[in-house]
Amino acid sequence: MGTRNRKPGSGADRRGGPAAVLAAYDLAKALHEAVLRFPRVERPGLGADIERACRTVLGGLVEAQMAQEKAASLRAAAVELEKLRFLVRLACDFRHVSVGQFEVLSGRIDELGRMIGGWLRWAGQPSGPCHDVS
Repeated sequence: MGTRNRKPGSGADRRGGPAAVLAAYDLAKALHEAVLRFPRVERPGLGADIERACRTVLGGLVEAQMAQEKAASLRAAAVELEKLRFLVRLACDFRHVSVGQFEVLSGRIDELGRMIGGWLRWAGQPSGPCHDVS
């Protein structure tokens, strides 16, 4: 069986499962480790918001993986990923993560956004910022 008809953002890797879901899982682990190094007073606030947003993205991608109609779950995950992008930026501005950590995390968020966009295009839905996501 060839890979020609495989949908973008959902190709399996060596661990099995769609690439976008696995990228979100890896991002969740990395963000959890970063949040553990936040000042204790920030963990229940900004730290919890970051982890919650990341788990919401992961959950949306798992839903999309299992659903017949994937577009709604993918759009919701894309919106939540954009929220996550700003939360991580806040963490950097408040110096809870270093500039280097921010660059790594931002790169992962960008990569995941491209995967979700590709998956949306495969599902026949526009994925640009000017499209209605409700």
